[in-house]
Amino acid sequence: MVPNGDRFEGAYNKIDALLRKKVAGAKTLSFSAVVNEAARKDATVRANREDLLEYGDLRNAIVHDRGKTPVLLADPRGDVIIKIEKIVNSLSHPKLLRSITHPISLRIFTATAVLQEALSYMRESNFSQVIVSRDGKHLVLSTEGIAHWLEAKTKEDIIAL
Repeated sequence: MVPNGDRFEGAYNKIDALLRKKVAGAKTLSFSAVVNEAARKDATVRANREDLLEYGDLRNAIVHDRGKTPVLLADPRGDVIIKIEKIVNSLSHPKLLRSITHPISLRIFTATAVLQEALSYMRESNFSQVIVSRDGKHLVLSTEGIAHWLEAKTKEDIIAL
C-alpha cells in the first residue's frame, strides 16, 4: 500500500503540471499564482481554488526539498488524499458536454434580457458561459467577460462595493 504522503505528493505534482499547461508563462510562477490564474478560466480550478491553495501550503509544510531526494515529514489524512485525487481526476478528465447522459435544455438569452436572469441561470446550472442572441448573431457571455465589464463600470463610478 502506497503511503498517504507519497500519494499526496504524486497528486500534487500532477495538478501542478496540469495547471502549468493551462497558464501562459507559468514556469516562473508560484503554485498559488498558477492556481489563481487558472481559476479565472477553468471552472474546476475555480470550484477547488481554496482547497488547491491549502494543498500548496500543506505540500510546502510536509515535503523537505533540501538535497537530491525530497523527504516527506508527515502523511496527510485519508480524506485529504481522497479529495486531492478527486481533483486530479476532474482536471485530467474534464466533463465534456457530449458526455452528459441526460440532455440539458440550453437557454439562449436576448441582448435585452435582465443580467440577473443570466447570472442566476449560470449559477444554478454551474455554467461559466451562456449564449446571447444579438442582431441575429450568437455571442458568448462568460464569467470572465462579466468581471471585465464590472471592472470597467467601477471606473465610471457606477458600481461600488
